[in-house]
Amino acid sequence: MDEITEETFKYTKKIDTLELQICPELTNKDFLTNLTNTLKDIRKNIFDTYGVPIPPVKITCCEEPFSNPEVQIKVFIIGYCIQEINKNKKTDEIPDIIYNTIKHNLARCITSSTIEKIYEEVQKDNPTLITTLKSFTDSYAAVRRVLKELVANYIPLHNMPLIFESIVDCYARFGIDKKSYCRLVYFARMELAPTFITCLLNSKREFLFFKVSEEILKYLRETNIDIFERDFLEPLSKEIKKVLEDNPYLPLVLDVNEELRQYYHYKLIFFIPDLKVICKYEVDKANDFSPFEKKLIKTIDIPIPKKEEPTEKKKFVKKTPWIKKLSKKFKK
Repeated sequence: MDEITEETFKYTKKIDTLELQICPELTNKDFLTNLTNTLKDIRKNIFDTYGVPIPPVKITCCEEPFSNPEVQIKVFIIGYCIQEINKNKKTDEIPDIIYNTIKHNLARCITSSTIEKIYEEVQKDNPTLITTLKSFTDSYAAVRRVLKELVANYIPLHNMPLIFESIVDCYARFGIDKKSYCRLVYFARMELAPTFITCLLNSKREFLFFKVSEEILKYLRETNIDIFERDFLEPLSKEIKKVLEDNPYLPLVLDVNEELRQYYHYKLIFFIPDLKVICKYEVDKANDFSPFEKKLIKTIDIPIPKKEEPTEKKKFVKKTPWIKKLSKKFKK
């Protein structure tokens, strides 16, 4: 298989996908029993909602307190600490914190062993599909990239054969190199659009349509990225948050291509972690499949910042006599 060897398998098996380290004060039987049951429910909920299988969680009970005495639990994914739960958090708050930590880091849970298991499951029903997929160069890296992009946007992976078919179709039409992964993601999202957008509608959600003007796109291409974030993305996030106060978890629809959608998603997710950023063509595809009423919630208009005025010309400073003499000396 492309990009994977027996050494890779040996390495991934040594790393726990998800690990919790707890401080000595929590190493009692009742807490550990409740935590174990909670983790089982979280893993089931994550799989039912997003289709990502989370392996059994490793729980490590530390013999000594953490370097920060205020921390009671550390959450690790693939060996990296991504969340610390302080002691000021109540016991009943911990499950939600762990769930959201996993949800916001689902892309990290797509490991080599995860994809191998998915391949095996799909191959049972459709061996030809997997054989064809494996025949393409860098197919393993491509599949991993697509799955990571989808779950980063909270798009469920339940229909894995359809995702694989979209990747194979994209390879067959265009061929894929490292610069065209966006096209792979675009194809997969388009095939899944009727399903995941229908799920949003069934949950009684509405869409926030945001039209990206040509002026804004031109400004994005030409301006310094730090200035763009300060003058455009931050005001945009504030406006979206105002709308979300009355419409929680509102999906944001952008009339842009896949590459720009990814850009907006990764920039805005720091401001609004649960925001779903989808494209207008995906809504149109879902509407063609099963017509529904599209409601425009609010149009957000972020003005393009004016270019900074040129600095004023320096005022003429009268030279002192000794400077005049020095100037004459150099002229000679």
